[in-house]
Amino acid sequence: MRTDTKIILFLTIFVPYTSYAMQNSKEEIQSRSMNINSGGSVNLKFYNYFTPTGNKIHGSINQNNNQATHQSTEQQQDTQQQQQQNQEQQQQQQQQQTQMQKINIFASPSLPKERLDQLIDWIYGSIAQHKMLIVGTGLAYGYGKLFKKVAGLNRYLRHPDRWAHWHGELTYKQLTSLEEKDLVRQLVVAIQQKYVAFDDPLSVETPLQSFLKKINYEQKQFIAYQELYSWLSTVWGQYLFPFDRKLFSKIPSKLKRIAHLKKTFCAWIAEYKIQQANLLMRSAMGIDDENDQLFGLPIVRAVERQASILSKRNTERDAQTR
Repeated sequence: MRTDTKIILFLTIFVPYTSYAMQNSKEEIQSRSMNINSGGSVNLKFYNYFTPTGNKIHGSINQNNNQATHQSTEQQQDTQQQQQQNQEQQQQQQQQQTQMQKINIFASPSLPKERLDQLIDWIYGSIAQHKMLIVGTGLAYGYGKLFKKVAGLNRYLRHPDRWAHWHGELTYKQLTSLEEKDLVRQLVVAIQQKYVAFDDPLSVETPLQSFLKKINYEQKQFIAYQELYSWLSTVWGQYLFPFDRKLFSKIPSKLKRIAHLKKTFCAWIAEYKIQQANLLMRSAMGIDDENDQLFGLPIVRAVERQASILSKRNTERDAQTR
């Protein structure tokens, strides 16, 4: 064949085929680029064509694919951030609503049933949430209060001005062996010297009343100290508090001394009241004889004699009138 004929055949067959292939590749590229722009995922197939234009087109396809993937990742991150912000805003709004509900519960003058239930639920929830703190605070408060009570009792009971320490140089047997008259005289003098009524210094009854109040209170404090120490000793708790064991051992003898002083004082005060009553009755009935004592057997003779005297006076008055 001649060379001119071969060239004509090549141009007639190969050139139309090449133009047809390039047109198909352009249409496929355009369709795939549209899918990429719409957000879909595309698996690109690379076709190796013999023309340099085809290579440029496939490179642009790869670049567009990478850009679309990067854009979709950024969109996902932005969406996640917006969701987190929305969740945080919702939580803040819920907390604000809860606080407003609490404020409304406490601020309302009248508590309806629903708000009262909310208040009760809130109290129980707070206790359940902070129960360890509440228990610890309660234990610390109880221990501190009991510690303070023990320390105060130590100071009060050890003070030398207490009646349990009166005549402390004498033992209980020596104190009870004293004559009642001497003991009463010393006790009354000590009472009058210790409890002076500044608004009425000449009053005798006011110091006596003060003595009874003080000695009864002192007796109760000794008993309370003894019972508290004995109760804590059962659980080995006396070592956690500042108890005075020496003072505790002397409490029975101190209580005996207080009881003896109260007994002596009560016996004397009963006799004193009888004497005061006798004086009042003598002055009212005009009796001058000191041997006639009221509130006893001689009262009968005194009344009979006074009656006879009054009857004589009446008869003499009637005789004079006649």
